[in-house]
Amino acid sequence: MTQSRLPEIDNPVTRVYALNHRETTEEEIAVTFAMTSRNPEAFDAIARQVTATRAEEFNEKWVLGYGHASVAEHAVLHIAVENFSRLAVDRLEDNRLGSYTEKSSRYQAIIPGNFHTPAELAGKPQLIAAFKEAANQLMQSYETITAQCVTHLKTTTDKNAGETERAFTSRLERIAMDSSRGLLPAATTTNVGLTANARTMEHAISKLLSAPLDEERELGQKLKQEALKICPSLVKYAEASDYLQKDLNRPVQMTIGASARNKNKGPAARVIQDDRDAEERLAAAYLFHRHNTSYQQARNTAQALGEEERAELIASYLKRMGPHDPGPRELEQIHFTLELAMDYGALREFRRHRIQSLLPQQPTISLGRTMPDLIEEAGAADEFDEALEQAARAHQKIAEYCPPAAAYLVTHTHIQRMITTVNLRECYHLLRLRTSEKAHASIRRPIKEATDKLASLHPSLFQEEVYRSQG
Repeated sequence: MTQSRLPEIDNPVTRVYALNHRETTEEEIAVTFAMTSRNPEAFDAIARQVTATRAEEFNEKWVLGYGHASVAEHAVLHIAVENFSRLAVDRLEDNRLGSYTEKSSRYQAIIPGNFHTPAELAGKPQLIAAFKEAANQLMQSYETITAQCVTHLKTTTDKNAGETERAFTSRLERIAMDSSRGLLPAATTTNVGLTANARTMEHAISKLLSAPLDEERELGQKLKQEALKICPSLVKYAEASDYLQKDLNRPVQMTIGASARNKNKGPAARVIQDDRDAEERLAAAYLFHRHNTSYQQARNTAQALGEEERAELIASYLKRMGPHDPGPRELEQIHFTLELAMDYGALREFRRHRIQSLLPQQPTISLGRTMPDLIEEAGAADEFDEALEQAARAHQKIAEYCPPAAAYLVTHTHIQRMITTVNLRECYHLLRLRTSEKAHASIRRPIKEATDKLASLHPSLFQEEVYRSQG
């Protein structure tokens, strides 16, 4: 019997190429990638078959009809957001799968008057007046204290070799603003560049449309209008969610009355959930990943090792890494939950670490404030605190009428409290970045305190030479 022979096929030509964004819309790209599961042709051949009309029909059927929402992840949107308050932008940036680049208050001077007045105060002229007076005073003091700090720094700082007077002054202004920006309220307007896929964008829009503040809902509506121009079918049904509305609009008990001069001196970090057998579990993960064994066998082996042997095993994998090598995946098996207290400005930086489960409390003034050393050294502490006290008085009046709107007067120097659950891989990245001398002092203190407490619990995991080596 003659056996049939399969046709011989030469090795196919390997290709890596980008689909042309000038010729193919984001929705068409999403459909092209989705169709490869059912179409054997090359991506560019599929793309030539997909028209805008067919793309919309495909998305209506498969994404909206059958719930294959992952298709929307192939459509990427780049949207510019300008002149919304930092409070509203916080709600937008709370979506972990987006990418954000925001106007920096460390390197750009904020012009007085650039703040958002909440629409919730409409019809309440006394509250509007109190809000504007407090916000204007904060920004005027920010400008005055910046200049005062620059004058002080000129008496204590040497010029760099070859540095012009203009460059010298500019450098000192950046140092001064790094401290005086503590007075900026959450109402301060900002710009942010947003990159997100359509699936994330839909969720972001839904959260914003469900939010308690008018400005947040306005941002959600404007995002949707722009997103519809790029992905008309993929964000078509982004609407307010009844569940999110109930969750985001839940009553919050506001604690009012803390003095603006109450400098917070309490613990900045607590370890509230600890992987007690972290070393054993990490050693087991290494053994399992690198040997043909069951996890239970790897765990038994790790358990049988002495404490020093486990530490040597872990160190053998970590210490050989270079400064730009990513931590191994095994580190993700270990988790810690921390309670952190840091000022609002530091919190806005901290939440940019996306690989964490972060639960911040509602913005508050009740936990006191930080005071940058430079402000005291320049003799500006009294003006700093007087501006905060005026803001606290206005905050209390507004909170009695509309608690969510009072958050606009929380400043970058007011202490906020949060918990975060973070794996060891991200923990190393966080420690390396936020305990360095280049990190802002307001975020360096709580992260350094967390590092010290973790190191006392797990010395073999938190040797400085180990986590400093992580890229």
